[in-house]
Amino acid sequence: MIYFIIALICFVASSVGAIVGIGGGVIIKPVLDSFKIMDVTVISFLSGITVLCMSTYTVIKG
Repeated sequence: MIYFIIALICFVASSVGAIVGIGGGVIIKPVLDSFKIMDVTVISFLSGITVLCMSTYTVIKG
């Protein structure tokens, strides 16, 4: 269940970030940190991987 919530947060943050023009990691980090379900280093890693995936997709798509 927790993985579904994390995936949902990452998906929504990536979608909102793409629409607004900011990185999804800017949204992911504070939201996951407010839930206090993971360590800060894990949240930073997850945020970085999400931004890397978004960047890779943008480069491949463009």
